[in-house]
Amino acid sequence: MSEEKPELTKVMYEVVSKAAEIKENEHILDEKAKELLENYTPEGFSQFSNLYDESQKIIQTESKRITDMFLAVEKMIAQSEKGINKIEIPSAKKLQENFSKYSKNPSLPTQAAPYVPLTGSSPWPQNRILPNNSYVVVVGNKDENGENIYCVAVVLGFDPYTLSYYCCDADPTGDVPQEFIVPYKEIMPLPQFQPARRTKATTYKIKTDVLAAWPEFGSFTSVFYPAVVVAAPTTIPGKYRLRFEGSPPLVEDVPEKLIVEFPKNKKK
Repeated sequence: MSEEKPELTKVMYEVVSKAAEIKENEHILDEKAKELLENYTPEGFSQFSNLYDESQKIIQTESKRITDMFLAVEKMIAQSEKGINKIEIPSAKKLQENFSKYSKNPSLPTQAAPYVPLTGSSPWPQNRILPNNSYVVVVGNKDENGENIYCVAVVLGFDPYTLSYYCCDADPTGDVPQEFIVPYKEIMPLPQFQPARRTKATTYKIKTDVLAAWPEFGSFTSVFYPAVVVAAPTTIPGKYRLRFEGSPPLVEDVPEKLIVEFPKNKKK
C-alpha cells in the first residue's frame, strides 16, 4: 500500500491537480481520435473538423496549465526556502508565559458543525501541515525506567524536504529554548477547538487510552502521562475524568484541550 504523504503547500496541490487534468484530457483526446478512425466514412468528415477544433482548444488550455504549473513550482520553492531559513524561537520567558496562560484556561474557541480537524478528539489529517505556534505532544527523552517521556512542544515551522516539523519545548526549564526536529508521523496535535455540541465524533470513548497533563499548583504540567478515560465531558468547555497509572490509580479531571489519544505505535 502506498504511503500518504503530506502536501507541501497549497501550490503543490495545484501542481498535482493541473498535471492530472492534463493527463485526463490527453486520454480523452486519444480515445476520440481512435473512435473516429475506426468509424471513418467520407460523410463523417465533419467529425474530423470538429475534432481538430476541439484539439486546438485543448492545446491552448493545456499550454496555460503548464505555464501555471511552472509558476506554481517557482512559488512553492520560494515559499519553502523562506520558511526554512526564517524560523524564529521565542524566548524562554515568552514560551513559559504563553503555556501558563494556555493551561490555566480550560476553554478553546468554539466550533459549530460541521466540525473541522482538532475539534475535541477529531484527529488532524497527516496530509495537511499544522500552523506555526500549534501546541503538540512529542516524545522526549526516556525516564530512569526506560519509558518514553511525552512533552508539550510548539510548532515553529515545517520542512517539506524531510517531512518534519521544527519544534521547541512549550515550557522550557533553561534560559535558552532548544530547537528540535520531529517527523510528521510523530506529532500529536492538541485540540484547537471545542465543539458547540457534544458528539461521538469529537469525544473520546470511555476506556480510551490517552496522554494527558497532570494538575499541579492550580495549573497543569507540560509533561503528559498515560491515562484511561473514565467519564466523558458533558459541558462546554469540557473535562474528562481520567484514571492515571499509579498505585493506587489516581483519578483526576482534565480539560479536553490537554488530552491526546495515546499513540497506537507506542507501548504503554
